[in-house]
Amino acid sequence: SEAVNVNVLPPTSDFTGQTWLPAISLNLTEKWDKPLENVSVGDSFTRTISIQALGLLGSALPPLNLSENDGFKQYPDQPATESLEHQAGVESSRTESIAMVAVKAGTVTLPEIKIPWWDTINQVERIAIIPSRELTIAASSQGAQIGMAQTIQAFQ
Repeated sequence: SEAVNVNVLPPTSDFTGQTWLPAISLNLTEKWDKPLENVSVGDSFTRTISIQALGLLGSALPPLNLSENDGFKQYPDQPATESLEHQAGVESSRTESIAMVAVKAGTVTLPEIKIPWWDTINQVERIAIIPSRELTIAASSQGAQIGMAQTIQAFQ
């Protein structure tokens, strides 16, 4: 076959990300398996975070570095990556699910998640963001129910 010359440009010096992610588009989304309005100590729920990219293989999408939080215990599942080829190139995703258990009453802030990436169409850096989220964790309602049951038994 004939030789093909490819001009590969290096990452720009002003790129702020740790991982070079040249893509046509990149989106970051999160889903929760239940509403987070009435969370109490002992409650569990699952947070699923997905990165979707056009023009980049799933194997190139970086892992999320989620910081530990003293209000929750976190149990991450194995991440899943996918890549599909089509006319516009390759479309890929990386999905990470984290089971979380509330362990401490109070207000907890889940920090924002930022992924810098390089827009190959407009030749500019962009940043995909999931904003920080503040959760209020109530004291366990089980403790109150146990105390009430003991009080009722004392009066019988």
